[in-house]
Amino acid sequence: MNNPLKLLQINTTCNSGSTGKIAEGIGKVAIKKGWKSYIAYARNFNKSESRALKIASLAEVYSNVFFARIFDKDSPFSKIAAKRLIRHISEISPDIIHFHNLHGYYLNIPYFFDFISELKKPVVWTLHDCWSFTGHCCYFSDCQKWETRCEKCPLKKDYPKSYVFDNSRNNFACKKNFAEKAGDFLHIVPVSDWLDNLASLSILKNCRRRIIKNGIDTSVFRPAPEREIAAAKEKYGISKGYIIAVANIWDARKGYEDLYKIKEALKGEIDIVAVGTNKSQNKNLNGAGIIAINRTENQKQLSVLYSGAKAFINPTYQDNYPTVNLEAMACATPVITYNTGGSPESVDSSTGFVVDKGDFKSMANIALNLDKKSFAQNCRTKALNHFDKNASFEKYINLYEDILGGQNA
Repeated sequence: MNNPLKLLQINTTCNSGSTGKIAEGIGKVAIKKGWKSYIAYARNFNKSESRALKIASLAEVYSNVFFARIFDKDSPFSKIAAKRLIRHISEISPDIIHFHNLHGYYLNIPYFFDFISELKKPVVWTLHDCWSFTGHCCYFSDCQKWETRCEKCPLKKDYPKSYVFDNSRNNFACKKNFAEKAGDFLHIVPVSDWLDNLASLSILKNCRRRIIKNGIDTSVFRPAPEREIAAAKEKYGISKGYIIAVANIWDARKGYEDLYKIKEALKGEIDIVAVGTNKSQNKNLNGAGIIAINRTENQKQLSVLYSGAKAFINPTYQDNYPTVNLEAMACATPVITYNTGGSPESVDSSTGFVVDKGDFKSMANIALNLDKKSFAQNCRTKALNHFDKNASFEKYINLYEDILGGQNA
């Protein structure tokens, strides 16, 4: 009897947040295909069908945060997590190692990359942002330093923040060295056409690449019955028609300040519901007449809120391939997004609107005049045909098999 193939995924979280759930979904499909699946993570754990391997303590994470805030590089203590991970890799001997988010203050990247470069095991790296080819940032706007060499980073104080030193040049050199050493063993997976184009201009340009766009659970994100929508509106004090905006973390990159501008442009005719806010933001948003709801991992609750909205707005200034767009459409709600990053890739004229970056007035005007009924069926149909998460996860298994088949050819 043949031994099962083994998959080890590495991510900041386990079955929590968007990347954690993607890793969990890939693991589930791999298990169904007869693989053994492992997920190595640092924090934020939800029950997993894969074997979960916690590689960092909270104390180690916090020490790495403190060190990064000053030196813009990984703490010496983060080698502890790297050594635990290396020990797991040596014991498991996975056939495929799959990186998701390696940033997140838990792993000593230079130390870990040195090990992986010598290991020569197939590595798949899903790019959920731009961090893999920059010297510091996860997203950028007008900077092109990442194409040649990062230094004197203009976004030093953006996540992962550094308030004192700038180590972007060394961070960039480390990643470039890894990409060159890994060679044919490194397979890059951008999740949008936009990110694939950036990767083709970056230090990853000579690596093999295959685009696999994110998917969602269309059995959870689906149009909700009117009684559930009515109950949700009563629960959250929504007294009239509304548009909804959702983010994992609301900040300038996600268009937080634009929520206030859009609210003013709506002139009180419809409400804005903002999901994913923190306590401080709740106070400010509520004061401006915006209904703020704390971040939730209750996807059923979120699907009801999507379903009741006249439209979903995404005023993001930098993004990859946001699944919130897909979730809204799966709930038969059209999307209005800025023309930034990979956000417009999921939207066409039958499912929503794309407006210029920062054009909050157009976003508000479209929301006011939009006839949701003329978009609803198209949104749901597109979600079923193009955004199913299992189809996306199957593509990863196909990629693994292609990689291993190529090795044995």
